[in-house]
Amino acid sequence: LTIAMPPREREDMMESLGDMNHLFDAISKINIKEAQTSIKADKTQLLDIVKEFRILDIVRELSACTRLSNRVSEWVREHVKDYVRDQIYAYEREQQGDITTDLEFADLCRKVGHVMSKGGRPDDAIFLYRKALKIREQDWNNLRQSAELHNEIGSVILDDKYDPDAALLEYKLAVRIYEEVLGKSHPDTASSYCSVGKVLDLKGDFDGALVEYRKAGDIYEKVLGTHHPFTATLYNNIGLIMDGKGDHDNALVEFRKALLIEELIYGKEHPTTSATYNNIGGALYEKGSIDLALTEFKKAHAINVKTLGEDHAFTAITSNWITKLSGEVKEKSVWATVFNKVEF
Repeated sequence: LTIAMPPREREDMMESLGDMNHLFDAISKINIKEAQTSIKADKTQLLDIVKEFRILDIVRELSACTRLSNRVSEWVREHVKDYVRDQIYAYEREQQGDITTDLEFADLCRKVGHVMSKGGRPDDAIFLYRKALKIREQDWNNLRQSAELHNEIGSVILDDKYDPDAALLEYKLAVRIYEEVLGKSHPDTASSYCSVGKVLDLKGDFDGALVEYRKAGDIYEKVLGTHHPFTATLYNNIGLIMDGKGDHDNALVEFRKALLIEELIYGKEHPTTSATYNNIGGALYEKGSIDLALTEFKKAHAINVKTLGEDHAFTAITSNWITKLSGEVKEKSVWATVFNKVEF
């Protein structure tokens, strides 16, 4: 792409330079390094934005908005990385020793770590998070941020590098800090229990995962109440594990607890509610209650068509279930008719 464009579009783009959000909408669509322009000043001005100290503004905006960070061009991340590399070199050479300056540098590393994580650079993200963590661990007045960084490192390791064992270690370190700083009855501690439970579930340790989820559930029920979205999500997670273990009856109990909350919060025609209908249908099917399962999948499908559209992946899933179960119900009906006609 080039920056050559009709006068009105060019004017709109240049005016957008004063608004960070509009700026990213513009530069995310342009490969500035390769672009050709009839007005050289346009290209120079855009490049100067990421070469000057205004890059800090870019970092802040990127880390605050997922939509924009996903769209921003690779060249922006390259300039950000170059800038931070220079800052790390200067910091380590001077070894500031001023805790205020150190914490500002840690915050910079963390923010740019977010940018790298969103931009598909997990190794760069982990490197920067660990730089921030090394400094934050010395700030005894705010160890909570150390726990947050352990969680962030764990998430990158799990989601981008898929190393459950290494992620589990980070999540457990976060739990230890949260328990010491916030106590064992704080929602943030509960969230860390959930992270540990998620990894144990992935590793196939279903009983261990249930222990962590139930610890989190006790906290959510006491602190957030039995009608909070987090509580509903937890009920669903517990139900899925029980369903996977073959305990379909207790899984249904958990799914229906979640459904009551979701219908209250989101209403009966919401994708989240649909997902729980889907879970209930799956558990009923595993129990052999095909007719009841079909009813639940039809509820989920009607919601998906209305809220997500007929071409959505979730709609296709419920449609496939309905087709499969309708065939089984028909086959069951045929066999029942045959047996009814047999004379003994």
